[in-house]
Amino acid sequence: MTCWTDNPSLRSTLDEQLDKAYRLGRLVAIRETDLDEDTFPSGCPFALADVLAKGRYPDE
Repeated sequence: MTCWTDNPSLRSTLDEQLDKAYRLGRLVAIRETDLDEDTFPSGCPFALADVLAKGRYPDE
């Protein structure tokens, strides 16, 4: 898996990529759950630093 630590030049695009991924995930969640779009925050509720923090996910 490629990550920003393997490709430091990607670091400058991470905020943008997180926003894009969240928007896409939100659209998929709305479509798959048939819930009102207001159920899901319009913007990513997670800070990039939190997403990248060690120990946030199992097996880290």
